[in-house]
Amino acid sequence: MDGLISLHEAAKISGYHQDYLSYLIRNKKLPGVRIGRSWGLKRQDLINFISAKQGNTIKNDGGVLRSIINNTPKSILIYLSIFILLILVYVVNHFIQNSANITENNSKNVGQFQTNILYSEEKEFSSSMTVTNSLK
Repeated sequence: MDGLISLHEAAKISGYHQDYLSYLIRNKKLPGVRIGRSWGLKRQDLINFISAKQGNTIKNDGGVLRSIINNTPKSILIYLSIFILLILVYVVNHFIQNSANITENNSKNVGQFQTNILYSEEKEFSSSMTVTNSLK
């Protein structure tokens, strides 16, 4: 099977089912070779067949995303990239602001807690002084 690919690999590349590819080979619509109980075909023959059938949108190792990128005008890709970048900047900025607000709120709460402790200690101290002074 030198230079040939299996129907399993051809199915991954093309997106077609193995049974459909074997049907195409048996009906001479796709060149292929029978090797024992399996079929083999050249990768380039498969790519040529798919190109003719689908108009140059080939599902290869990059899959659907690669065919979209290859067939999309560059200006749209640039605008899409800028849009995604702006969303990312917004999300990061929002996260930073929220974490700063949380930190600020926590420090206020800690300060309020310390003030409450001091106030309660001062109140306790003044009330104990009052009791001591009244005993005299």
